[in-house]
Amino acid sequence: MSIMQVEFERSGGFANAVLAARVNTDSRTVVFGAAHAERALSDGEARQIEERIRAANLSAAARHSAQTSSPADQFQYRLVVESPAGQQEIVVPESEVQPNLQPLIDLLLRLARGQTAA
Repeated sequence: MSIMQVEFERSGGFANAVLAARVNTDSRTVVFGAAHAERALSDGEARQIEERIRAANLSAAARHSAQTSSPADQFQYRLVVESPAGQQEIVVPESEVQPNLQPLIDLLLRLARGQTAA
C-alpha cells in the first residue's frame, strides 16, 4: 500500500455549502466537517481509497476537467492527491464527473459527512 494524502472538497449548489475531508492513508486518519473532527480509517477503508484513486485515472480526469466550467447552482468537486509519484489536482463540475471517477467521489463524500466507507 502506498502513502497517499487526499484533500477533497465539494462546493457550490444553491446554498454554496462546502463539504470537505482530508485523508491520510499512511497515518490512517480522516479529518472532516467544519469542526475538523478526526477519526481513524480502517485498513479496508484506506485500501478502498487507494484502489478507487488508481481506478479513477486522475491524469485523464485532470485533462477533462481543465476543459469544463461549472454552472453557479451546480456542485463542484476539488480533489488533490499526493503520493510518492507526485501531486495531482482536479476540479470538476458535478455534471462532468466521469464514470471511473464517480466511485471515488461517492466514497469521499461519505467520509466528508463523517460516515464510514462501507
